[in-house]
Amino acid sequence: RQCTDVDECVKGLHTCHHFAACNNTIGSFLCSCNPGYTGDGHTCKGDLCHPSRSKDMCQEMQTVKTYIKDLEENLLERDQQISRMEGEMRQMAQIMTRMSTTMGALQDSHMVLVREFDKGLERISNNE
Repeated sequence: RQCTDVDECVKGLHTCHHFAACNNTIGSFLCSCNPGYTGDGHTCKGDLCHPSRSKDMCQEMQTVKTYIKDLEENLLERDQQISRMEGEMRQMAQIMTRMSTTMGALQDSHMVLVREFDKGLERISNNE
């Protein structure tokens, strides 16, 4: 009895990445990433600065990477500013709470003084 090899590459039965070449072997297949891509053949990532690609594409990609890095730095700085502002706002809220408590106590004291003053005026007018 004789076994017949199935060409997985031709029949589309392979699991190679779409940026990879499929090479049939007896009883199996091998995947290898195309030029300009890296990986194990089942997963391939593009290298935009690979010699097989245009220099313009590489320069554009470097520009995009720099832009993204700048954005990330700006976001980090903004997050730090927000964090500082949140801390300052918490401090201000605490100060306002203390001021409100103090104002309430002053108001109470003022009302006591007004009542005592009114009583004093009443005593003076009763003595006349």
